[in-house]
Amino acid sequence: MILKSNSSRSKFDSEKETYPDLAIRTMDRGHACGLHLLPFKKHMYLGASSAVFSLPESNPRSNQIAFMLNDAMNQIGPVVGRASFTDYVFGFRPVSEDVFPLLGETCLKGIWYLNGTKRDGLTMSPFICSEMAKEILNGKSKLPKEFTPSRKLISYFNKEKAIQKTIIAKYNKENTHNMLLPDSNDIPGHFNKLRISIEKTYKKYQLKNFGIHPELLSLYENNMINKSLIKKK
Repeated sequence: MILKSNSSRSKFDSEKETYPDLAIRTMDRGHACGLHLLPFKKHMYLGASSAVFSLPESNPRSNQIAFMLNDAMNQIGPVVGRASFTDYVFGFRPVSEDVFPLLGETCLKGIWYLNGTKRDGLTMSPFICSEMAKEILNGKSKLPKEFTPSRKLISYFNKEKAIQKTIIAKYNKENTHNMLLPDSNDIPGHFNKLRISIEKTYKKYQLKNFGIHPELLSLYENNMINKSLIKKK
């Protein structure tokens, strides 16, 4: 979102409010990338939310904007809250069913994919576009063969490691949204409840060693992943 410094209040303060002059990045927020604030001459850019949706939405949800602003005021400072909201920028980061990119020719001759790059598409585009052109023209490139579009889904680590990371991701997300445990503060017990819930999804898909990426678990929970694409080793 685009924020503009609001100097109207400064007229009544003895000291002028200072605005950041360097880029600020916070830590990961559990299921979402950290906040970042980029200062420009006449405005500030605050971003970004990161949620996985099975269907594209044309505008951001109001709770996402509210959460991001509140988080920024808590982690970056009240300067965010006193700034004027002027505009927002909203777009999509394509993600595959295993979060790994789809690069190369599909099983349909002449149909090529360069997709599923998530947050890395912009920074990686000079390399992958150049290599994709070489692959199409000469049949050779440095693109990893593991990311061929017509493939089985790639495991996220292994089952146990993925479950552990999902437990931590869910707990981080709950903390970010101000979750409070009872007075006993039974974190091991809470972790066990999360594990039981997560393992139900693994059991439903009959997964023995395949690991589901934490951000994609909800898609599996809601039967939105094709079971035939999963390697069940």
